[in-house]
Amino acid sequence: MLLKLYSIIKLKIIGKDCRVAVYSIIFSFFLTLLIWPFMVTAGADTEPVDHRNKLFQTLREEMKFSDSELSRIKEGDLTTKLTNTDEKQELFLVSITRINVPESFFLEHYGKDISLLENLDVKNKGRITGPLELSELQDVKLDTKEIEALKDCQVGKCKLKVSSEMIDRFRNEIDWSESGYEDKVNRLFQEMLFEYIRAYLSGGNRNLITYYDQPQPISLDQLFNNILNKISYLLDHSPGLYKYLETFPVRKPDGVNSFVYWAKEDIGANYNVLTVNQVIKFVPKDSPLSPVIVSKQIYADHYFEAALGITKVVENTVAPDPSIYLVYFNRSSIDVLRRDGFLNGTIRRKIESRLVGSINERMKAIKDKIEVLYKVQVG
Repeated sequence: MLLKLYSIIKLKIIGKDCRVAVYSIIFSFFLTLLIWPFMVTAGADTEPVDHRNKLFQTLREEMKFSDSELSRIKEGDLTTKLTNTDEKQELFLVSITRINVPESFFLEHYGKDISLLENLDVKNKGRITGPLELSELQDVKLDTKEIEALKDCQVGKCKLKVSSEMIDRFRNEIDWSESGYEDKVNRLFQEMLFEYIRAYLSGGNRNLITYYDQPQPISLDQLFNNILNKISYLLDHSPGLYKYLETFPVRKPDGVNSFVYWAKEDIGANYNVLTVNQVIKFVPKDSPLSPVIVSKQIYADHYFEAALGITKVVENTVAPDPSIYLVYFNRSSIDVLRRDGFLNGTIRRKIESRLVGSINERMKAIKDKIEVLYKVQVG
């Protein structure tokens, strides 16, 4: 009986944790691609540069792709690979596929003619492109069980990822004995989220949140800078963009625009998840450099500590027919992977297996749909 009970509990825990980690990384990928239709191809009048060789050099030297893996990618095979990290709570993934369409066609049509968020259960979302207004967050709502969980929230022990200041304000500004406290909680949460995003946009990384939901505080500023440093080689070709990410909001290079995007998502876990991301697009002007999109998670109320996604479209200039490589890198920190215990290794293996399968499925769908669209339009 005890063995049977253990097996049931183990399967439930592993299933929930797998969905949590996989959904975060997949959603980050599609989020970066939301703005491809609004980008232009850079360096159209400049001398062609073989970005493909630079890409494969990075894959070989930094991510330890073998010659056989690189050969399969060149031949058109979809490849998704997880690379070892030096932090047990982190996952680092790269996924790459060749798509047989011109770069200009991909940039024009992807996201406009193909659904980006298919199979993702987004309950609500919003996009902030101009000066932040509190009214833009009026649709950000906590679920009933999240509000109830806040009643017992304290520093070092809370079911929502919040700062110590947020915990104090929920305790001091909400009368939990009054009727209608749910609306007051949501208004207060919107106000605090508004103040936080505004402080980040004006003051940068030093104003990123420190989570106090667990006994050990987690500084998002430190996590983000650690992740950025570990994948700095992905931005070697655009040091201005790297410096901007490091020193945001100062040192903004030409060709950079950004917006903030929030979403409430049902990921099949105990709680729906609210995430807030800054999406930064870099389109180098009068330069042969490829466009780059960066997705930087600046808040999540459950499960996810930090995430940085980089998406590139690399033109295949050496092929006789037009084609591009769609490449997605993601490095994430996930709280469940910090746990010690006999289930930790099993959870990680399950997450990694499901993540690779899910990313492959979606990358293949992107490739198939955009190639079909191209064939239909060109005849």
